[in-house]
Amino acid sequence: RSTAAWAGDDRAAGLDPSVLLLLNTAGPGGPVPPMLAAFESLPARTQGLVWYRLVEAEPEHRTAEHLGLTREDVVYGTEGALQSLARACLRLRLAASDDPHCADFSRLIEESVRPDSPRASADLYAHMARCPHCTAAHEELCALRDTPRAALAEGL
Repeated sequence: RSTAAWAGDDRAAGLDPSVLLLLNTAGPGGPVPPMLAAFESLPARTQGLVWYRLVEAEPEHRTAEHLGLTREDVVYGTEGALQSLARACLRLRLAASDDPHCADFSRLIEESVRPDSPRASADLYAHMARCPHCTAAHEELCALRDTPRAALAEGL
């Protein structure tokens, strides 16, 4: 919103040209962050854990204070909150597809981005070669797994 306001007055010269292009090609409300709908679909506690602990990188005790939780709730709940966001992102990405087969690939996408032992699937990769929805979902989940803070900053 701040950037959109800047783009509309003499401060536009201070914005990166790629940001101006994005704003000028977006709809009337500006660009919609790709993870926003998934984030907003989560319970408030889960949103808070993702936002304070992962996006803002608040210490555990400060995150707990913000949310009215214990430090242990934050320690043991943050990874689950990130996983809940990843599942919501996947669900919404696949729901946006007109291809009824995309839903069938949900579990394969989840398995292919597991941090401990990802499972490759020739069927999934063949489908992703022609499906932008599943490809975007896979890339989004990989980013959340590998660089969660950066992925969240870009996605929200």
